[in-house]
Amino acid sequence: MKARQRALFVGHGAPALLASAADPTHGWLRRLGAELRADKPRGILCVSAHFVAPAFAVTTSEAPALDVVTGVDFPAIEHRPRGSVALARRVLEHLLPARIKATADPSRGLDHGAWLPLSLLFPEGDVPVVQLSLQTSEDPVTHFAVGRALEPLRDEGILVIGSGSLTHDVADLERLARDPDAPDVLGERSRRFQAWVTDLLTGSGPYTRGRGLTRFRDHPDVHLVHATGEHFLPLLVVAGAASRDMIGGNTCAMVHAGSQRGLSMAAFSFGP
Repeated sequence: MKARQRALFVGHGAPALLASAADPTHGWLRRLGAELRADKPRGILCVSAHFVAPAFAVTTSEAPALDVVTGVDFPAIEHRPRGSVALARRVLEHLLPARIKATADPSRGLDHGAWLPLSLLFPEGDVPVVQLSLQTSEDPVTHFAVGRALEPLRDEGILVIGSGSLTHDVADLERLARDPDAPDVLGERSRRFQAWVTDLLTGSGPYTRGRGLTRFRDHPDVHLVHATGEHFLPLLVVAGAASRDMIGGNTCAMVHAGSQRGLSMAAFSFGP
């Protein structure tokens, strides 16, 4: 087992597209999965855009169901992940000293932002996974602080994965849905926002990076690129969980790029 596991942020895109072997991100996630499995993580903590609760909540089912959204055409995937009460307990134990209120949720399954990428990264479902919710306040400072409180889990063999989208321009999404023959590229607003975030993550010191990410709503394009924050907030949790990686140099790299129906599929890896 690697002494310190990575922290990752990935874009999960549209379910039907990501599930297709023809999708570039699908193939990349499968290749990345081979690398991650070689690191032999003891467990996975996943934060997705599609689990939001009044207080932070952690799944505790040992056999979590795969949750879907009614009316969305989800692919048929045979994936049976394992949960872990023990890992959920460790998550809660790390949040308690930071005075972050969190609860256990024994009935919640894994949403598609979690189980769909995980089905490609860990298709055997043999590494236990728990999912941590976002919090309905969508406060960036709080979500970054949650990540910082959970960073020690990485030294306990836990892989931290955030799943969302670096950009989520609904207008571009709807435009490409109406015109399937249009080039599937990021719009100008999304390109500007992605370039700004990438510079923060890969070229800034720890103070500048944390300050910039937690003030992402000050960006001039954010009201269009992220009308709501849930697809961006998983990145703040992951970046918070990589605070110590900044000591001695920036260890964040963009490891994947691309667009899917106008949504950014950029991915970032923090740490070893």
